[in-house]
Amino acid sequence: MFKCKECGKEFADWHALGGHMRTHRAKKERSVALPTDEEQRKERLSLALGKLSELSPQEAWQIVVNWIMDVHHQLQLKDEIIQSYRLRLQDSEARVQGVQSELKKLQQTVEEKIV
Repeated sequence: MFKCKECGKEFADWHALGGHMRTHRAKKERSVALPTDEEQRKERLSLALGKLSELSPQEAWQIVVNWIMDVHHQLQLKDEIIQSYRLRLQDSEARVQGVQSELKKLQQTVEEKIV
């Protein structure tokens, strides 16, 4: 048996293992090749800044304004996500307190019946 060092799968012959290893290489190449949103934004900004001298003042200003609006929008989304998590946390805490209260009542009831 031939075992893959990456994922542990076993194969009857080394040819099958070799073919399987190509899938790992392809996954690594795809993950390296795909830029993140942040990388794409930085690249666009870099290109825009490089071309600012070629643009009219109005075009340059529009690029800057669009970039600022994009950053502002991203910050708003992050704030909304944080607020959503805070609300979930408060709801969870209220539920926990409710369950604790019910457990105390149950415990008192059990203790009263034992005595």
